[in-house]
Amino acid sequence: MSARTLLRVVARGPQAPVLAVASGKGGVGKTWFSITLAHALALQGERCALVDGDLGCANIDVQLGIQPKLDLAAVISGRASLAESVTPVLGGADHAGGRGGFDVFAGRSGSGSLADLSAGATGELAVAAVSLGLIYDRVIFDLAAGVNSNLMRLA
Repeated sequence: MSARTLLRVVARGPQAPVLAVASGKGGVGKTWFSITLAHALALQGERCALVDGDLGCANIDVQLGIQPKLDLAAVISGRASLAESVTPVLGGADHAGGRGGFDVFAGRSGSGSLADLSAGATGELAVAAVSLGLIYDRVIFDLAAGVNSNLMRLA
């Protein structure tokens, strides 16, 4: 799996900022903050992508009450590209323009199947997620709690 395989999109401009939301401790509000930040930036007219980088216990979809058709597990397995795994929220990033819509790239909620990715696969996922900055104004990466090596690679 290569970063090119993970991301099949057309760049729209220079690389946008990628913000990683992380903490060594769980339960401090990282996901809530990430969702709220994506919504606030979208209300300001920015096209935002929110990536659930909690590979062990993803929950952005749960907190938003959405049911993604594809998630990062499908991307990593090669069944889908990152671009195909987008789930629009409140109309999605294409409808931002002050309306608050943003795009979510969901993790595998409740399975923990991505928690043991190899270092190479984690690195490629990070490159693909950062590459979203070529088509969005802002990329927010909601990370898991802790300091393990895969988490540090994503950060």
